[in-house]
Amino acid sequence: SVGAGQIFNTPSPTVGSPVTLATKTAQISEHYCIYDSRQILNMASGLALTAQGGLTAGAAIVLAQPDASSTTQQWILGADGTITAAAAPNLAIAVNTSTQPYQLGLANLNASDQNQLFITLSAPQFLFNERRGRGAAGPGSVS
Repeated sequence: SVGAGQIFNTPSPTVGSPVTLATKTAQISEHYCIYDSRQILNMASGLALTAQGGLTAGAAIVLAQPDASSTTQQWILGADGTITAAAAPNLAIAVNTSTQPYQLGLANLNASDQNQLFITLSAPQFLFNERRGRGAAGPGSVS
């Protein structure tokens, strides 16, 4: 459910680190922001979410050095709750529930799949997964 407190998490925010989900605690309180460049950045490290290996279904979402010209780092927050690749709007960020901890990856867009639906909450600026209460900081965040 939306209030469960699961957020995007990268325990070791370095280049290549997979983006996973974790329960929000005082120790796990990561903050991600989306910018006009369409990049989603980890505010602690300054690294960007990227589709590792390119824009294909099954690609893992990991952290990379920011590159505003990279199509694997540009995202669109849809009004339907999806986060799609700007250069491949048929691909969406999805929660991979077959991994522990749950990791984010790309999947073929399916707006009825709750593992692909996120909402923003304006106060803490988190994106939460509709089904499992997971997320990351949302659009318009200012640090």
